[in-house]
Amino acid sequence: MKAADCRAAAREDLKKIPAKVYAPLGLLACYLTAIPNVIGIYASAGDVNWGLTILAFALALLAYLYQAAFMLYLKRWRAHVKIGAVKPTFWEVLSSKRIPRLLEYAVLQSVLTQSVDVVSMRVMTDDKMTSGLRFSITTLLAIILIWFLMRLSQVPYLIDDDLLEGNRNGFFDEVNESWRLMKGRCWSFFFLNLSFLGWIILQNVTGGLASFFVQPYLALACAEFYSQILEDEHIFDR
Repeated sequence: MKAADCRAAAREDLKKIPAKVYAPLGLLACYLTAIPNVIGIYASAGDVNWGLTILAFALALLAYLYQAAFMLYLKRWRAHVKIGAVKPTFWEVLSSKRIPRLLEYAVLQSVLTQSVDVVSMRVMTDDKMTSGLRFSITTLLAIILIWFLMRLSQVPYLIDDDLLEGNRNGFFDEVNESWRLMKGRCWSFFFLNLSFLGWIILQNVTGGLASFFVQPYLALACAEFYSQILEDEHIFDR
C-alpha cells in the first residue's frame, strides 16, 4: 500500500471530476480547520480563556463535521468516476441519518485535539519546567494524538458504507472496526499524509488558496487508501 500509488490514483480521479465540484469545498475545508486552531492558541496563551476555549471547541467540531462530509463526498465521486455509481450531491452526505453519526465522530476528534492543544500550551508556558522537559512532553502528546487519530481515521467511510448497505452497526462498532482495520497500517497512512507535506507548505504559503486543489487531492488519496484496505481484507470495494 504505497503512498505513490494512492497519490497517482487520486490524480487520475481528480482529472475526471469537474473543478467546480471540488474547488470551493476544498477552500472551505482549509479555512474551517485553520480558524479554531488560531483561536485555540490565543485561548491557551497565559491564563486559560474559557470563553475562547469553548468557542475553539465549537468551531473545531464544525470543522471536523465538515471535513468528514467532504471526505465522503469525494469518496462518492471516486465511485462515480471509477465504477459508474450514481453522481453524488454534497447534501446527500449530510442526510439526517449521517449527521448524528458524523457528529459523534466530530465530537470525538474535537475532544482529543482540543484537549491536547490546551494541555500542550499550558506545558509550553510553564516556567517551572525546563525547556527540554516541555519539548519532550508536548512531542509525546502530539505523537499519541496522531496515533489515535490515525486509528480512528476510517470511521467516516465505515459510517457511510454501513448506512448505504443498511447495516445496523452503532458508532462504537465503527470505531472498533476502524481500530482493527488500521492495525499495522498506521505507518503507511502516516507516510501517505507525510507525502503531502510539500503541498501543505504550498497551501500555507499561498494563504490557503492552493487548498482548492490540495484538499481534494488529499481526500481522494485517503479514499484510495481505504479502498485498498477493503481489497486487502477481501471486502467488496464500495
